Amino acid sequence: MREYDHALQFYTRSLDEMGKHHVTYHNMGLCFYSTRRLQDAQQCFEAATKLNSCYQKAATWLQRVTAELHPTAVVAANNDKEDPLLVSMQHIDLDVSTTPVEPLS
Repeated sequence: MREYDHALQFYTRSLDEMGKHHVTYHNMGLCFYSTRRLQDAQQCFEAATKLNSCYQKAATWLQRVTAELHPTAVVAANNDKEDPLLVSMQHIDLDVSTTPVEPLS
C-alpha cells in the first residue's frame, strides 16, 4: 500500500482532535522516514521521546535518523561509548587505487 501521505493526514487529524501522543508522533516519523523526509522524521521522533522518554522505539529511530543526517556528529558525541550500532554506522573512507585490478579466476 505505502500510502504515507494519506496516513500522515490521519495522524495530523488525530493530533488535532485527540491531542499529542508519543505513538502518533512515532508513526508520523516512520512515514516521513519511509519517504526520505529525514528532518521531518527527526522532529517527530524527538516529539515522541519528549512526550514519553521511556518509549524505546522512538528513541531508537531518533538515533538512526540523527546518524543518517549527521553521521560524524553522532560518532563524535558518542566517542567514549562502545555502541556497536554507532560503530557499524560510521562512515569509512577508502583509498581506492586507480590501477586496474585483474579479476580473480
